[in-house]
Amino acid sequence: MNKLPFLLSGLAALWLVACQSEPHKKAELNVAGSQGRALALFEISEERGAVFVDSVYPSKRQADLYSFPCEALHIYALFFQGTNEPLVLLPMPNEDLQLNTSYGSPVAEAKLREPSASPVNHACIAYQQSVLQTEAQIEAAEQDWISKRYTVTNTDSLHDACARRIDSLFSAIRQEAMQLCRQHTNNLLPVFIINKTVANRMLFDMENGSDLAFLKACADSLVQAMPENGHAARLLFHIERAAHHLEQERIFANNGGK
Repeated sequence: MNKLPFLLSGLAALWLVACQSEPHKKAELNVAGSQGRALALFEISEERGAVFVDSVYPSKRQADLYSFPCEALHIYALFFQGTNEPLVLLPMPNEDLQLNTSYGSPVAEAKLREPSASPVNHACIAYQQSVLQTEAQIEAAEQDWISKRYTVTNTDSLHDACARRIDSLFSAIRQEAMQLCRQHTNNLLPVFIINKTVANRMLFDMENGSDLAFLKACADSLVQAMPENGHAARLLFHIERAAHHLEQERIFANNGGK
């Protein structure tokens, strides 16, 4: 009797069991007011930045329900037509990622459905909402200066007050960012935070020694926890290169520019 067909069918069964034991994870979003419009799904690559993955359409059975396959320890950004801010998600191993939001305000209205989401995505969405609120308050301070600068008697006083307000807002979101980076040492939330601008400003200065020391500690922790992760390795590379450049400038200045 030819045993080859039995052997092949046995191997196929084992392969099928192996595949079924590790089902592909999916993110599921209930998006109010979508009206059948697509979402643009990007993955944030450590090498190439935002890379388009696919257009995601609502389910045929439920017009507000979207889903897409996702892998753990990746950074995904969902873009909604007509909105400037993408919704960033950070899938974690064994996470059933489900959330509710609206098409017109995807970040502001985002809310994860319990008990499916990990603390990482709770923190990620809460931080994005904090950034959105901070940017709105900074814009209000800037508009206050623009609208009143020709009507007040002391423009310097108004300018200083608006500048202090903006600095205070920026300092508060920076402190929140630093705290999250200290807490999340085994996932990609610090990578997202460190690279995200707030009101078109970077939170951390790559030419500041104190900032670089903080970032180096964060990157070292990430690489130790995720030695195979490209995002962590690339972050550490850029920080070490910036620190080396800063040290070279210091030596050059101490030698009188010689």
